[in-house]
Parts: sequence; structure tokens; C-alpha cells
Amino acid sequence: MAAHQGSAWNAAGTFEERDTSKWMKQQLDTKLVGLRREVEGVTVETTRVGRCEGESRVLIVRGKKRAGFEYSLDLHWRSSGAVSGSGVLTITEISETSLDDFESEVQIDAPHGSSSKLRIAATGLQGDIRKVFEAAVQQMLAEW
Repeated sequence: MAAHQGSAWNAAGTFEERDTSKWMKQQLDTKLVGLRREVEGVTVETTRVGRCEGESRVLIVRGKKRAGFEYSLDLHWRSSGAVSGSGVLTITEISETSLDDFESEVQIDAPHGSSSKLRIAATGLQGDIRKVFEAAVQQMLAEW
């Protein structure tokens, strides 16, 4: 028989929700900085998390833990290599149901004509962003 995962007051483990938003924001603020992607001689690296809005929670339903989250955020980045510039990668919405298919927008501050390589490199960070969220969710489920 599986160990009970809810609070003492919820001995049957029917339903419980724990707010992990503050914890998740701290994870995102540190783990999303320093992501790097190189494409066609251009290296893009995230430098800081700007706006980070949303919530996360651990749900315990019938004794089983599940994670839920929804965030929108701005990741500031800079580039080096063949093209120098900077910008913001905006994740309009990422959630537990959209990890494989979340939308982003790229804003670029660079010399005219260099934006296509920067856009490709910055958009290439999406796989790394997904991995950060997946790891944070696994850690959240283990700790909460």
C-alpha cells in the first residue's frame, strides 16, 4: 500500500492543494539565468529573469501528488559571436499542459540586418527552458 501523502487532517487523501508559487519563482529566478544556445556562430545567453507572473501548486488527489502551474515571464538575453545584441524572450504562457508547445515572442536590440540569426538563437532556448521547468516540477513534487 502506498504511503499517505496528504496532511494529517486529510487522512483519506481525497483532495489537498499546496501553494508553491513563492518557491517556484525562486527556482525560476536562479535556474533560468545562464542558459546558452549557439546557432550559426551566434551564442545567446540568458542574463536575468524580468517579469515573472503566475502560480504553482502541488495537488494531492486521492493520495497522488500532481503539479500544476501557469507562468508568463520575460527572459533577458545577450548575444556574442558572429552577431552582438540583446533582447527579451517573452513566454506568453507556459503551464503543465503546454510544456511541449508553449509560445514565445522575441524582442531584439541589435544592428539592422542581424535580427534573423538572433531570433533563431533566442527561440532555440525553448528546449532549455522546458528542461528547467520539468526539473523544477520534479523537485517541487519531491519536496512538497
